[in-house]
Amino acid sequence: LIGVSVHHQHSPSQPEQGSTFFTTTLNLSKVILGSGMLVIPMAFKKLGAAVALVFLSIVGLLTWVTISGLAYAADKTGKDTYA
Repeated sequence: LIGVSVHHQHSPSQPEQGSTFFTTTLNLSKVILGSGMLVIPMAFKKLGAAVALVFLSIVGLLTWVTISGLAYAADKTGKDTYA
């Protein structure tokens, strides 16, 4: 994410609850990569390489826009969680 930082505010007297930013990012990456590994070969076989690459590029762009929007919102609001 370009130029976006997420700051954690944690009090030493209170134990941290929930997932950390790192574990959340890792879990999200595993889900995205896992489903992609299952679907992409079938898409290339059924659609052909050219059409599949176009769709893959579109999905990649939409993913980048979505993640950038979430990071921008997190940076502007100072929040690093949905809760």
